[in-house]
Parts: sequence; C-alpha cells; structure tokens
Amino acid sequence: MTKNKNKKLFAATIFSLFLLAFSAIAVDSVNFQLNCPSSLLQGNTGECTLALASSPPQAIRGMSFTLSPTTNLQVNNVTFQSTFMDVSSSPTYGFSILSSSNYITTTNPFTTISVTVTGSGDGTLTVNPISVILADNSRATFNIPSATLSTCNNVCTPSGATQCSATGVRQLCADYTSPSDGCTEWGDAACDSGEICSVGSCIIPPPTCGDGSCNGDETGATCLRDCTIECQNVVCVPDVQVCEANLCKLIENQICMTDSDCASNLDCILVRGGEHKCKNLDNGVGLTNEDGSLGEIKNIIKSATSLSSTIPEIARKLRTVLSS
Repeated sequence: MTKNKNKKLFAATIFSLFLLAFSAIAVDSVNFQLNCPSSLLQGNTGECTLALASSPPQAIRGMSFTLSPTTNLQVNNVTFQSTFMDVSSSPTYGFSILSSSNYITTTNPFTTISVTVTGSGDGTLTVNPISVILADNSRATFNIPSATLSTCNNVCTPSGATQCSATGVRQLCADYTSPSDGCTEWGDAACDSGEICSVGSCIIPPPTCGDGSCNGDETGATCLRDCTIECQNVVCVPDVQVCEANLCKLIENQICMTDSDCASNLDCILVRGGEHKCKNLDNGVGLTNEDGSLGEIKNIIKSATSLSSTIPEIARKLRTVLSS
C-alpha cells in the first residue's frame, strides 16, 4: 500500500516539476478538439471527449487544464485512459504518462468528460489550458475550441407512438439522434409492400376500382376496368362497346367499318342510309356459303355496296329458302 502511494506521489511530483521547469515560451503548438452531443434533454447526462485535432509535433506525455461549464451544465467527472497516471482532479485536471510507449500520438479520444444538462437553453463547456508537456519535456501551447450543447425538446411523445405523414408514410416516434440526446422525434417506418398507412397503422387498402382486382362489391357494371379481366388495361365505352380479348368491340347497331370492329357474334353490314353497322345476322351461328341459302344471303348483305342493286339478289335467295 505504501509502495503504491509513493509511486503516485512520485508521479505527481514529476508532473509538477514539468509545469515549473518548462514555463518558458513554448516553441510548439498543439490543437485539440472537444466533441460533445449537439443537444441533450434537460436532466439527461452525456459524454464529451477530448482528443487531438491532428498529429502533434511530438508525442504528448502530460497535460493539465480546468473546466468552465455554463450555469446550465454540470460536470460530473473526468476520466482518462487507463494508461495514464492521474495526478490531479477538480478544479484542475491533469495527467502524466510514465512510459514513452503510452505517449499520445493519435487523434483517438483520451479524456472523457461527463456532463448533465441542468437548465434550459444552450450550454457551453470550455476547457482552459494550463500546460502540455511533449516527449522531449518541452512545453507547448495548445488550443481547445469550446463545445456548445443545446437543450433539446421532444418533438413527439410518447416514444413508440406512430402517425401517418402528409405524404402517407408511416412514422415512428423515437430518439434517432446519434449519439443519443434523449429527445424524441418522428422518423419514417415505412409499411410493407402492398400496405398503406392509416391512422398510424399499416393496413391492406380497401378495394378501389382501378387497383387491378375485382373485389369488395365491385362488378362489371360498377368497375369494368377490374371486373372484366380481359380489359384490365382498357376502358371500353359503356353501352357502345364490350371487351373481348383485351380489345373493345362494338355492340349491335353501332357504326363500323369492318367485321373486326364488331363483337364476335356480329357482322359489319351495309344498312339503309349508306352506313355500315354491326348486326346479328345469324344469332351467333357462323353461316357461310356452305351453309346453304341463308349463308349466301348473309354474305350478299355483308359484301353489298348498294342496297338497290343487292335487294333483287336477296329476294331470289329468299324465295329459294321459302320454297324449300
């Protein structure tokens, strides 16, 4: 026990000698950086870290400083790497390193300062330099910019609450800040494919005409697009067209140009007035010349260019049918 006390006393004495022996004007300058959470919820505790901002002109074997927090910040404790020999604590903090293999040469944090936000508003933590001792026992000047911590507010409560954004994306209330500041805000938590956000929950959307499925109370009359399977990508004109093989075909008595314009049970024929219209000549039976006189009559009508020249020929065929 006595041996350990002597060792610590020896280290403290050596560090004190550093401060006294090398108080001359420094020839080297060392820059440090103080990193703190950007914001903390009032009453919460966070950690600030002290590190080199860049590689030093020489390795660092010791330093000392004081801390000046604003009134809304409270410093809880200051800890150093385990390889350091602490030689002082509040209000003056410092360390010395006995082994050259442990001297500070990298930008990794070597000191952690625990702070608690005790009041509202922005708070500032300032590190006041006293001394930095380099590997050759010379004293260097150093600069440590202050760090500001803002008091954050909960944008949403409670943590875990959900809502739908203005664009319909599901959002979850949580602390998304890294490192955590204890405050909650909204963050996207999108629904799975095929779901929509409704009152903060992901649901399967109700049937709507145009969603590609004939469901709910949809019928061919109320939703032709979905409920006429062949025409999911075609919208036919009601009372004018029907859907066949994903094509809109004219119904009976609609003006046409060719048979292909009409539904499969209709033919495009010349009618009075010189127009061609879709007509059912055979009630769905595909008559041709080979079907006898009725088939011939059908083809005469279909190929007619003038009713006045076609009627006598039709009459002859009708007489043949009636006399048979």
